[in-house]
Amino acid sequence: LKKRQESAGRLMKVLREKWSAVMPTESCVCQGQGEAGSGKPGEVLLPFSCHAGAGEHTWNQFVIRVVGPGKRDALREKLSSQGIQTEVYYPRAMHEQDCFPKNLESFPVAERLSGGILALPLLGKACLQLA
Repeated sequence: LKKRQESAGRLMKVLREKWSAVMPTESCVCQGQGEAGSGKPGEVLLPFSCHAGAGEHTWNQFVIRVVGPGKRDALREKLSSQGIQTEVYYPRAMHEQDCFPKNLESFPVAERLSGGILALPLLGKACLQLA
């Protein structure tokens, strides 16, 4: 756990310095404050936890959000061409998953967010190559 936390801290620093990545918000949006889907096209948003002191992040995955249609996939292709493996664990929003009945409702924020998430390597050489 400690090694993953240290790696996450280093990776956050590198992404801020080299990619101009930013935190998505300055305060918690769990209670509906703020706009979870906001950001400028092409902007890289870092992981954010609003539960400081309530438990430590385990950093099992280091997931960023790339804002804008197609921007995540373009970044993924660029990293892949450099030999850096990334992962998209949930390519579709929950209501779009096959295991749920088809619903006529639209959830645009969930759809926008699912189109931008990308898991980066947290440990090993690939993590260091992101810089």
